[in-house]
Amino acid sequence: MEKNKYSKVEKKLGYKFADIKNLEEAFTHRSYRFEMKLDYDNQRLEFLGDAVLGFLLADFVYHKQEDQPEGVLTVLRSNVASGAALAELAAELELGEFLALGKGEKQSGGETRESNLADVMEAVLGAVYVDGGLEAIRPVFNKLFKKGLKKLKADIWQENPKGFLQHITQKYYDVAPIYEIISKDGPMHQLVFTAEASIPNTNYKAQGQGTTKQMAQVNAAAELLKQLPEAKNEQN
Repeated sequence: MEKNKYSKVEKKLGYKFADIKNLEEAFTHRSYRFEMKLDYDNQRLEFLGDAVLGFLLADFVYHKQEDQPEGVLTVLRSNVASGAALAELAAELELGEFLALGKGEKQSGGETRESNLADVMEAVLGAVYVDGGLEAIRPVFNKLFKKGLKKLKADIWQENPKGFLQHITQKYYDVAPIYEIISKDGPMHQLVFTAEASIPNTNYKAQGQGTTKQMAQVNAAAELLKQLPEAKNEQN
């Protein structure tokens, strides 16, 4: 009987495949497909895995973080399921060593390339779903992702001060923040914009600067958040 060369992967996933060909497809890079003239690669599973991961993340947030608004999902997905995050997880699971690559891709370091690792991570998730459905993918998702999700607090807004300000003002003030560009200075090729962020019906306001209007608004939101006790409480 042929030994299952993917048993190490199955152990790390906590799932044994009913049809190991699903996992084999997940590890088949398009360069290997072209070189070996196969009729499959992992791109379809990658597409499916991305969708399945998005659903499971949404389901987790909806049931486990009931006080969080819709916008949190976008931030969670950016932090937990970004290409860099998925590549890091794939590296931890040592998925790169199982990738079937064409000679050129292999010689150029394809086993450790971030894009390949992120893709194969999604493809493996897609393979689990194809092999066993939601009943199979949920425990795999819980094992691989829930630990990181449980650690996420208000710092998920760290790189999205405008989103965090929107969340705070809607939750505690029942309004949306207002942004106004109050000045622009400097020569045309080096303009510096000054934006003001404020909360309607309050005295809260702050200014921020940036080389674009968007950057100025982001910096104004970050400054305004420093004044809000509600923001400080959610970050503790």
